[in-house]
Amino acid sequence: MGSPRPLLAVLRARLAQLHGPREVSTLTLTHDAMGQGPTHSLRQDVAALAPLVAERSAGCDLVHALDLPSAATALAARRSTGVPVVVHDQPAARESASHARGSRAAWSAVLRAADGVVVPTTQDARAARAAGVPSGCVTVCASAALVAGAQCDDPAADPAPSSADAYLLGLSGVPELASVRAGLVAALDADRSLRIVLAGCADDGDQDRRRDLVGRAESRGVADRMDLRDVLPSVEMLDLVDGSAAVVATRSDPSSALSALVAMHRARPVVGVRSVSAEDVLVEGVTGRLVDAQDPASLARALVHTASDPFRRLSWGLAGLDRVSSRYDREVVMASILQAHERAVEHAA
Repeated sequence: MGSPRPLLAVLRARLAQLHGPREVSTLTLTHDAMGQGPTHSLRQDVAALAPLVAERSAGCDLVHALDLPSAATALAARRSTGVPVVVHDQPAARESASHARGSRAAWSAVLRAADGVVVPTTQDARAARAAGVPSGCVTVCASAALVAGAQCDDPAADPAPSSADAYLLGLSGVPELASVRAGLVAALDADRSLRIVLAGCADDGDQDRRRDLVGRAESRGVADRMDLRDVLPSVEMLDLVDGSAAVVATRSDPSSALSALVAMHRARPVVGVRSVSAEDVLVEGVTGRLVDAQDPASLARALVHTASDPFRRLSWGLAGLDRVSSRYDREVVMASILQAHERAVEHAA
C-alpha cells in the first residue's frame, strides 16, 4: 500500500465539505505504472493481495488503482466488496513504448472492467476508448502530481515581465536526444545575442550528454552562452523562470508538461518538442511552438524567432497563463476527479 498522491489529501477535505466524511483509497502495489510485470506473476499477486485489499477497502466509496497489479487486485476484491474501482492510466504512452503484447492485452482487459478510467491527456482518452472502454467511463484529468508540482509559486505574486537581457530556459536538465542538443547549439550559433540556461543538470546520468552538449557548443564557439545549472530549490527556479524570455521543453516524457505548466503559470511562452503530454498542455501558435524532436533546424528556428519577437512572447505568455488558470488549477482538477468518482459510482450501481 502506497501513500496517496499529492492532491488526494486536498480532495479528502473537499469531499468532506461537500458530502460529509468520506474515504478515498489509493492502492499502489508496485512502483511500475507502465504495465511491466512485478517479481511474481500477476495472477499470483492478485490471489495473494485481493483479500487484503477487500478488507482495507470495505466501507470506502471507491478504490483508486495506479498500476496494473493494483488495478487487477482491486477488481478481484470488488467481487466481494462491490466497491467501485477507478483506474489511472496512460494508455497512449504504453502503446508508443515497447511493451509486450500480453501486457497491453492485460491492461486493456483491466480498463474495460473498471468502473472509471482517469487519463491525463486527450490522446490517452482516445487510446482508452480504442481499447473498448465506454466513453462515459473515461475522464481526462491532469495528473494530480503534475498540477501540484507546477503550482509551486506564490499565487499572490504576479508574473514578472522579462528583462531586455532575458535568456531561453530549460528546466529538465541536459536533453536526452542528440538532435535536441544540436538544435539548442544551432540556435546559439544563429543568433549571437542569445543565451540558453539549462537547470536540473546535476544527475549523474547526464554526464555523457553534458559532455556531448558542451563539445558541440565549443565546436561552434558558443559555449560561453550555454549555462548549465544544478537542480535548484523552487524559489530559485521561479526566479530563473521570471528572468527568462521563454521556456524550452526539451524532453518527450511527462516532465515536458511540468516544465510547460510552470512556464505558463509565470506567463512565459513555451517552445517544446512534440509529445503526448506537451501536445495536450500547449496550443500550437497560441501558447508557444511545438517542433519535431528529430529536426534540430526547426527547433533552432523556433527558438530564434521566439527570442527575437517580444510581442509574440507577450501574447503567447498571457494566453498560456489564461489556459493554465482555466484548465490546470487545483480546483478544476479536483472537480474533474469528483466527476470521475460520481460517474464510477453510477456505473457500479
